[in-house]
Parts: sequence; structure tokens; C-alpha cells
Amino acid sequence: MTDMQSFYITKGQLDQGSWTSQQLPDLQPGQVLYQIDSFALTANNISYADHGDSLGYWQFFPGPAGQGVLPVWGFASVLQSTLDDVPEGERLYGFFPMASHLVMSPRRKNPLMVEDMIAHRQALPRVYNQYSPTATDPLYQCDCEAQQALFKPLFVTAFVADDFLAEEQFFGAEQVLMSSASSKTAMAIAHLLKSRSEVSCIGLTSTSNVDFTRGLGCYDRVVAYDDIPQLSGDVASVYVDIAGNGQLRNQIHEHYSAALRYSCSIGGAHWQARSDAPPATGPKPRFLFAPTHVEKRVAQWGAERFSKSVATAWLDFLPMAIQAVEVTPRIGPQAMADTYNDLLSGANNPRHGYMASWS
Repeated sequence: MTDMQSFYITKGQLDQGSWTSQQLPDLQPGQVLYQIDSFALTANNISYADHGDSLGYWQFFPGPAGQGVLPVWGFASVLQSTLDDVPEGERLYGFFPMASHLVMSPRRKNPLMVEDMIAHRQALPRVYNQYSPTATDPLYQCDCEAQQALFKPLFVTAFVADDFLAEEQFFGAEQVLMSSASSKTAMAIAHLLKSRSEVSCIGLTSTSNVDFTRGLGCYDRVVAYDDIPQLSGDVASVYVDIAGNGQLRNQIHEHYSAALRYSCSIGGAHWQARSDAPPATGPKPRFLFAPTHVEKRVAQWGAERFSKSVATAWLDFLPMAIQAVEVTPRIGPQAMADTYNDLLSGANNPRHGYMASWS
């Protein structure tokens, strides 16, 4: 590939995305050109686009005025380097644009981490600027690259959600209600909650996904959205909103009313149904921004303890990730764009995990 291709999306019009080609740039001293090998495409990427302005995701890989490049998680290799300690061919896992290449200004903080020090990313959450060389990452498994790309960033969010709710003693609730229960983030949260005796976990999902979600085995109960009125509304509950569907959120708040002890927003799988209007009843919904909680825990525990805690939990979850989702390749720019549009429309099958690559 002799030029660079990037998938630009019009801000505020998520269905307006297209590929643009441009010449590969000449490197300045201290810069490295990475060739992006493969990356996951999930509903989480749609949430990045939906919150591109409000949470700053468009700032990581800026495009022309009014456009941004979709952030993804995956693997890249050094194609050209101006740094002696960043050799050509070195492979990294981390946060990349939906593109064929990326120029970074990497600094090797330690054998396990490279951090992009390019100027425009320094005011953004550091967790997104940190990359793991596959040669030194103790958790890297070459035959589990797809699961790492598909689940690892979502698992960190799940770890944060579980840790936050446990720290708050689940706000006195007896059960956790989770929307988009078939999603990868939700199943990871449910897996973590399974080890806690304080609460049960009810997965809420569409009728078509009920059987798949029950088959995961991580929920105490799975309920179709249409059957929410049949749930007992006087049980003290916490709502973890991954769907981001305003109408569904209002229904949960109205059904549980005073019994709803906390309402936590994490994702936006149902981005077209998002509403910023507060519910008429129940607690005010609070957005849980995972990087903020990560920074808090790192400050309290230290980076080593936090990393070990996540790593232990990840290794426990990995067998479920392998079993639950069939890795489905998406090869070439057209297939990548089609997959993005499928995810945007909600037409994705939760049994499939989409891995994009150029060849």
C-alpha cells in the first residue's frame, strides 16, 4: 500500500462515512509511521462516534473541518522509524484510527508500554495514548489477538463498572439491571458481577437475542425488553444503561421509580434512540467515563496493582470470550465500511465478532 487511507465520518451525521486517500507523510525527527494491520469493529466504536464531540473522541485522530476518523482498537506494526529504540517491524496493540497508517511520536516508558507524545493528544485521557508491544506484553497470546481487540477495551470498562458499583455497595440495591445484555461490554460486566453475592444481575435484551444471551450463562435472569412490565417494580435496583436508549431508560425509571437506587450510563448501542432529556422519575442518570475511574484507581492503588487486577480478571474472562463469540473477518476497505454501516443500523449479530484487516 503506497498511500494512506482513512475512514472520515461527518460529525453529527454518523451515516456519512467514506474512505479518503492521501500520500504517506514524510516523517519528522522523533516520529514513527505505523501500518495498521487489523482492528475490531463493535458497537463500542459507534459509541465513540456518537460521543465524538462530547467526550473528545474526534480529537484523537482529527480530520478536515467537520469530520473525524473513527477510533478503533487493534494491532499495528512499525513501517518506518526515526527512533533507535523503536525498530521497524515492532508490533503494538492499542488505540488506532480506522485507517491504514498512523504517525505517532512514541516514547518507550518501560518494556511493557509505549506512549504517543504527539502534541494534540496530550490533553486527552492518557489511557488511550498508551500502547503495548506484543513482544513484551505478558498477556499477549498470538492465537487470541481477535479476542484482545474485540473485548479487552470493553473489559476495562466492565472492570471499572464492577469496581465502581462494588465500592458504592451497589447503592443498597438487590439487583443490577443491564440493557443491551447481548453486547460484549454487558456480558463482561455480568461475568464480573457473577462472583459477587450482594446482587443478582438481570440482562435486558431484544426478543431476537434472548436465547443467545441466556446461553452465555453469566446472567441470573434474561428478560426481553417487551417483558419489562412483568418484572417486580419494588425490588431495590441499579440500572446500567449500555443501550443509551432514552425511551427504554424512561421505562425503567418509571417502572422502578423509588426502588431505583442508581442509574448509570455507559454506552450508546442504540445511538439513534439517545435522548438527553432527564427521566421524570427516579435518580438522575450519571455517565460513567471509564478513563476517569481508571486514573482514580491508578492514583490510589498504583499502576502495577491496577494492571495486575485487570490482568487477573481478564484471564478469568478470556475463555468465555472465546466461547461466546465467533471471530468473523472483514477484509478490505469496502467490507470495513459495510460492517461500520451494519453496526450503525443495529443489524449486527451478537454471535459474531468482526475483525477488520487490509488483506
